[in-house]
Amino acid sequence: MLQVKTATMADKARIRELWKLCFGDSEQFMDWFFSERYFPAYSSCLLEDGVIMSALQSYPLHVRMRGAVVMASMLAGVSTHPERNGRGYMKRIFLHYMQRVRNSGIPIAIHTPAHLPTFFSRGHYPATDTLYLTIENANCARKPGEIAAQSLYEDLAPLLLCYQKATAGYSGVVSRTMGDFMYKMRDYGADNGKCLVRRVNGNAPGYCVYYAMPDMLHAEECFALDTGTLSMLIDALRHKAGGRKLYMKLPPDARVELRGSTSETRPQGVMGIANVSTMLEKIIGNAEYVFEVTDASVPQNAGVWDGCGKASRREPHIRLEAGRLGQFLCGYRSIADLAAANEAQIKNEAMAEALDSAYPRQVCFITDEY
Repeated sequence: MLQVKTATMADKARIRELWKLCFGDSEQFMDWFFSERYFPAYSSCLLEDGVIMSALQSYPLHVRMRGAVVMASMLAGVSTHPERNGRGYMKRIFLHYMQRVRNSGIPIAIHTPAHLPTFFSRGHYPATDTLYLTIENANCARKPGEIAAQSLYEDLAPLLLCYQKATAGYSGVVSRTMGDFMYKMRDYGADNGKCLVRRVNGNAPGYCVYYAMPDMLHAEECFALDTGTLSMLIDALRHKAGGRKLYMKLPPDARVELRGSTSETRPQGVMGIANVSTMLEKIIGNAEYVFEVTDASVPQNAGVWDGCGKASRREPHIRLEAGRLGQFLCGYRSIADLAAANEAQIKNEAMAEALDSAYPRQVCFITDEY
């Protein structure tokens, strides 16, 4: 017998076992995650004959989209026991989870899955891009003198200010408070993350969180307010790499010209809409526009809505899936882009053009993974 339900504290040990089996993370990291980020009220699991065989975790945070701050739920640890793959367990758990998110008053769910297409059938589509920079045999004779090691547990206010300034123009990015920032840094520290920072007169125009591994350095979060600071941080990482591979994740608009490096910009974060009405009200807020929305995962999203999120009897200007609407609302894709890919149907050309003009594409980036 199968049962899908909201997780409880009593389920934590079994969900942790499933996480370990599927992902193989360190005990040190899992100790931190399941003590600090296990929120059963925001998590779902599937039981087969009373045993948890599929689960997903999440926690609430805030995301900035087109300048508006929106409450979101960040997914992590989406897992099914390897012996139960292919049985549709994840579909069932996702339907339960999206309803749970909606009923909690959260309008969107975001995550950064390892294989994005896995979630397209659930209506969760790409919403942010990341620039991946790779340097094989990275090396630098001298570490820049202005770059120093930084604790992940104290004196973080200058780094938060850097983060806030560096991400101010992005859509889809986590809107961090001081508490959020401290929480995230402890997250990195729990898995032996290290930090480098440039300080100038008490300020931090740039910092980078990285992991040192036997064969490579992995820079997970890196922000700089100017290209000079970014170059210094990269040189400091190259110095620490000492001939190992350097792999960095950067915002998609980062400008890096470095001999011997390769770079690729590709989608990283995906998003699904739990409440279309709320998202239209927050992002569009203009009843002039009318959307016809379809949704196989959250039935309440299906219908005709005006730009203020009110149900409408007017003729729609655009017809599209809820997940595709999410891409437009975030600024990741335009209505014209969606229509060209047959992922939206334009019923009124003039209104579609007006939408794209009023709500142009944005630079969409997220650095948080869970």
